[in-house]
Amino acid sequence: MILSSGICHRLVPDGMLRESRDFGYAEAVADLTFAQPTRRNVIAPILAVALLLGAAAGVLYYKASKRTVSASVTRTIVHPVKVFYKAAPQSSSFKVLKVQEGESDLYLIPTVRIENHLDVPLFIKDFTIAFETDDGGMHTSAIEKADFETVYSSFPEIRTLIATPLLRETSITPGSAVEGSMLAQFAIPQSVWDARKSASLTIDFYHAPSIKIPIPKT
Repeated sequence: MILSSGICHRLVPDGMLRESRDFGYAEAVADLTFAQPTRRNVIAPILAVALLLGAAAGVLYYKASKRTVSASVTRTIVHPVKVFYKAAPQSSSFKVLKVQEGESDLYLIPTVRIENHLDVPLFIKDFTIAFETDDGGMHTSAIEKADFETVYSSFPEIRTLIATPLLRETSITPGSAVEGSMLAQFAIPQSVWDARKSASLTIDFYHAPSIKIPIPKT
C-alpha cells in the first residue's frame, strides 16, 4: 500500500493502480465479464413447420376433392364372330376375313366417359382391357385407329355398334369430358368372357398417372 498526498494507493495484481478520492484510498476492482448464454428462438422453426404442413394438407385436399381424373364404363357390347387369318398379304397388319366357320373371336366394345378436372390437358396414350377367369387371365390393347377400317370391311355390323370411336392421342381439355367407344379383340368364344370373375380397363395418359376402372358384369 502506498500513501501519497493523503490518498491511499493499492497495487493490484495486474500492476494497475486504482484510487478513490472519496474514501481516501484506492482499491483494486477486478474486471468481471460474464458469458451470456445463447438464446435460441424456437418459435420461428415451429411456425415454419406448421405453415408447411398446413400448405401440404391444403394441396392434398384440393387435389383429392376437385382436381382429379374420373372415368367410367357406361356400357359394354359383346360381339362374337367366326374368323380365320388369310394367308395372302393385306395392306393392314390386322388380317381378318369373315367366314361361316373358323376360329371363335370376341370383339368387346366398351363405351367410356373420361372427365378431366385437372388444370392441364390430358392426352390418351393407350387402352388395355384385362379379365380374370378360374383358369387365369388375359389382356389386350385396344385396336389401333388404322385397323378400324379393316375390321369394318370384314364385319360391317361392328361399324353400326360404334357411334363415336375413342382413339389414342385424343386430348381432353381442363374441365371437359369425352365419351366414346373402343374396340378390342380376344381370340376366345363368348362363353369364356361370360364366365369371367372380373374385368377392368386401364387408361394410360401422357404425363399423367394411369387410371384403372372396372368393367361391370351385366
